[in-house]
Amino acid sequence: DTAWLTDEALAAANKAAALTVESVTDVAGVDDKATVAATVRFGEELRQLQVPVTKRGAAWRLDGVSTALNLAAVPTTFPITINGTLAPTNATLTVFPGAYVIASGLPEVSLPKEPVLADALGQAFEITLAPTLTPAGEQRLVTLAKQSLAQCLKEKKLAPSGCPNAVAPAAGQTMSEKTIRWTLVGNPWKKPTYEVSAAQPTVATGRSRFTFRLRGSLKQGSLTFTVDQELPYVVSFQADLTNVTGPVTWTRQ
Repeated sequence: DTAWLTDEALAAANKAAALTVESVTDVAGVDDKATVAATVRFGEELRQLQVPVTKRGAAWRLDGVSTALNLAAVPTTFPITINGTLAPTNATLTVFPGAYVIASGLPEVSLPKEPVLADALGQAFEITLAPTLTPAGEQRLVTLAKQSLAQCLKEKKLAPSGCPNAVAPAAGQTMSEKTIRWTLVGNPWKKPTYEVSAAQPTVATGRSRFTFRLRGSLKQGSLTFTVDQELPYVVSFQADLTNVTGPVTWTRQ
């Protein structure tokens, strides 16, 4: 497949880190096959290459001029660009030796800007991801979480399904659901921590301390009490950033 063996692809690789040949060992007194040691530079990085060659007439010819980028570790749901060009999914790309900047195709996720150096002939270089959330990704996750939590706080239950605001009454206690009122105390959205994994780059997780306030009327035997209690939890919230409507998964630590 020569789709990435073009003048444009070579120019893009050289823009990322120009390839220059520093030195090449002389070939003498050998048969028609040889391996030549060469020193090349990719930008500021020096590399030693072992280059297989074959003699054809009076000239030595390289046995191959390409290497490969293996994208098998990149999830098919996560778009990436290579030197600015959208890459196919789950593929092995035949490319020239050079520098290849792997970038996220989503504004919510970023990847390191350091290029992958394909610095040998005839080898496959595995592309691995080290994603982080951008400010846009953090904002998207918080927006989804706020929308989800707003629905949870409207629930007239002690333990709404799939929600972080939950409490279990003691034995013999019941609470009138029509009196239950949940509210959020403080601002848990001020400084959450965020995570995103290489295995699922589109799925982000946030974590923060939430304090919920529960009010309502509780019965125990023949007695009735007014409940007004604050419940602090460390809570994580997770969502797929490509799904603008959620859902959000809540987990209390």
